Amino acid sequence: IPSCAIWDAIIAFRGALESSEGVLIIAGTGSVVYAQSRDGRQVRAAGWGPLVPSEWGADQIARMALAATVEVEDGRARPSPLTRRLRRITGLPDIFAFVNTTRSGVASLAAHVGRTALHDAMARKILRESAFQMSRAVCAVLRKADLHNRPANVSYAGSVFKSGKYVLGPLKEFLKKSCPKAVLKAPKHEPIYGAYLLARELDEGRIR
Repeated sequence: IPSCAIWDAIIAFRGALESSEGVLIIAGTGSVVYAQSRDGRQVRAAGWGPLVPSEWGADQIARMALAATVEVEDGRARPSPLTRRLRRITGLPDIFAFVNTTRSGVASLAAHVGRTALHDAMARKILRESAFQMSRAVCAVLRKADLHNRPANVSYAGSVFKSGKYVLGPLKEFLKKSCPKAVLKAPKHEPIYGAYLLARELDEGRIR
């Protein structure tokens, strides 16, 4: 049985776009923007590991939310639905122990930013900043892959996008301003379908 190791971003790319060209934004505990052109060019932005986390990943969103919560605890800001929620979850004043927990443990708090965004301006601000940083990375990889001068499909994957319109709305806005030929599209399939497509290509001898 033929087999090979393939970066999971490429697998997710194929599942989301069902194509050999375009851009995929991954935003979860691990985050990267990956682009591929039909001539085989592959480029990326971010995704360099925990020492240099991407500005739009779940861990960064959670850190921004925790920073806002600490400001409230210090008396530098007023409580909000988001900070009250995180204070309850983290059990302040034990937040200092929580901040020093695992990366995935901190990243899990990002979901609460999306859940409070409807009623919390700070949550919306955090998610808008995340979308802005995504757009910067998308424009960068489009240029690097020489895809910026023609329509290019951009899709997405990862837990951050469960925040829905609070991320996707600003992302569309920023892409329209910075790289107007980018076309944001919902993912066609889950990553598992990308694995199926690549396995079929491997079996057919199109991947070596």
